Amino acid sequence: MSLPTVPPGTNPFTVYKAALDATVYPTPPDGFKVRLGVLFGLSGLLIVLSVVHWLVMFREWRINRRGSPLWLFRLADRASGRYIVTNGKLVLSLFSIITTAVLIGQLYDVWNTYIEHGSQSGSAGIRTWATLPLFMQGWLMPWAALQASILASEHDNKAILSPRVANGLFAGLGGFFFLGLIASNVVNTIAGERVWSQYEKAYGLLSRFEAEWTPTTNVVVPLLQVGPELQELDRRADYNQTCQVATISVWLLIPVIVIMVNLASLRLSRLLHRQFIGPFGGTETQLSQHSIGSGSARKASTSGRASLSAQSAELIKKLRDGRLSVSHLSRSDLMRLASRRGSAPEKERVRHIQALQKAEKDLIVTSYVVLTAILAILGICVYFLYVVAANKVTSSWGIYGLKVETSLTATAWIYLVALNLVMLSLLWFHWTSRDIRMDDSMTSWVGGANMPVTSVGSLSQVPPQMSQHDGVDPVTIVDFNTGVVSAPSASNAHLLPKLPASGDFNFFAWPSKEGFDGGNQETRTEVLRFADEDEKHARERAFSRRPRTDERGHFVMSSDTSKCVNAQLCRFRDDLNSGASPGVFRSYFVSSSYERGPCCIEHGPKGHSELPFLGERFEGEERILEYYRLIGTILRGERSKFDERDLLVKQRPDGAVRALWTGDAEWTVQKTGKTWHEAVVWAFDLVPEQDNWRILTWEVWAGNNLHVYAT
Repeated sequence: MSLPTVPPGTNPFTVYKAALDATVYPTPPDGFKVRLGVLFGLSGLLIVLSVVHWLVMFREWRINRRGSPLWLFRLADRASGRYIVTNGKLVLSLFSIITTAVLIGQLYDVWNTYIEHGSQSGSAGIRTWATLPLFMQGWLMPWAALQASILASEHDNKAILSPRVANGLFAGLGGFFFLGLIASNVVNTIAGERVWSQYEKAYGLLSRFEAEWTPTTNVVVPLLQVGPELQELDRRADYNQTCQVATISVWLLIPVIVIMVNLASLRLSRLLHRQFIGPFGGTETQLSQHSIGSGSARKASTSGRASLSAQSAELIKKLRDGRLSVSHLSRSDLMRLASRRGSAPEKERVRHIQALQKAEKDLIVTSYVVLTAILAILGICVYFLYVVAANKVTSSWGIYGLKVETSLTATAWIYLVALNLVMLSLLWFHWTSRDIRMDDSMTSWVGGANMPVTSVGSLSQVPPQMSQHDGVDPVTIVDFNTGVVSAPSASNAHLLPKLPASGDFNFFAWPSKEGFDGGNQETRTEVLRFADEDEKHARERAFSRRPRTDERGHFVMSSDTSKCVNAQLCRFRDDLNSGASPGVFRSYFVSSSYERGPCCIEHGPKGHSELPFLGERFEGEERILEYYRLIGTILRGERSKFDERDLLVKQRPDGAVRALWTGDAEWTVQKTGKTWHEAVVWAFDLVPEQDNWRILTWEVWAGNNLHVYAT
């Protein structure tokens, strides 16, 4: 620094000390203290909102057991390999708290320096290392969404990146920038501390000579001692400036990469939106077929319900005509749909739409606010680089005063304002998207499994979408005494594929014919006229009647029971065809409080690594979800056909129901791409629970081709 001119008769060392102080402690404007106070307030608010957000997510997880906010990283198995996935919910809450706590320390250091004029020992480290948690959060949040997007696209066999590339970019680039930040922070901290130590040394000399000075003192000798120290201070300050230029250059790369990742992660919002218009999520078809098709035609018990039914019918009409998108359904619209009478899976669809809407809003708001914040930080980095590289450093808040305050607080302003907006928006979305109260108590336990896409961890359980066949459904007759399947003399008989006889299953055990002999032909057509019945009332009648026998002592099943079971299994079939979420799949089975756990069995030879679900008994809630995940990730189903008239139902004296259903399907192995057609038999054991028929056991028999083509 150049020494200022000293007025005659003035202690020169006092003047030199004042000039040095002005360089290190520039005087801020009056409003600076107020603005720092606002930043402290925003910091406290963000910590509170982050804690509340995590508690809300934790409570939601405890209730629904989906979207756990407790894990940070996981490996998701896919046919192409294992992907690293990041829990965006935990990253948002945890790193918001950590980063804000570090920013509070940085703001306190700024207050201590420029308001209190305290020591700056350690200030360089505090201000430099605050960038580390900020970088980690800025890196992990977009990657969490991008990883979810990659996994979602993997189900369509259109993976954006292979596991090796995706994991390599995430860990490799992240590790590179992380280590680069650490290295630059270490260098900057050391350089900054060396400047401060030299300042204290020079300031100490000036203070000593100031105390020794008299009007008759010869100042030449003291100045010869002070001069080299001030020159060393200038040299260290120049080196520190060079380190800052290098650090800012590294920082410039980081926002650019993060912006690219953030833009790529926005693809997930399109994948989410596609679920609104797909066969399950979109529900234009599903709602019209399942809910309104059977609900709007029902007679309402009150004028209020009649009004709600009319409103629901009008909503479905708009959806069907394309005048309204499912993604734009308001909460009141969803409440109207939920107010209709229907089964648990139907109402789970309403919850699913609601969850998709919330996930889409959360992703868009978070991504765009973070993107805006990163762009602003990128602009500040460019500005810093210009100021430092052009040597426009000044010691006051004067003409370049904005630079001083910007360098100290701009990042904090951008981060705190952006993240507070994100947290407030997410909490608002959570409140407006809270679970809609269903009018049937039977739905209270539904939703015990993860929903698709709304959190990254649930993506590993989302099966691929399966399209329904548009042709004529087959009508078949099964003779269970011989196991022979033949086609009736219907006009569409030529469309029917060859269904299996017992000999076709040479390594399978044919399902028992017990309980299916005689007296049951009417159940094949009961479901076709069930739309005119009120299903809930039918269930109530069926459950209130005691089992009875005919004059020959044979057990007789009521028509209400057969209708309800048929309707429930037809919904189960349709949801499988539409690639329903694990939550919907789980809702068809007995609850965890039932005396026995649910069970899924696909009969076949055990021990095939490519088809690990064959021959295994998947028993219990977690195991049946594992079975659903396996068949969804290994196979892709197409044109699955199970006609209602091929469904046979028989009730046992103990009240349980045994059902058998023959059909056919076309399957493709995800890994090999090989496709084949096969006959399929489903067998069910169902029990009455929570005012509906729940599946206790689901057994599957498929043709030999499953083994031949898959391996």
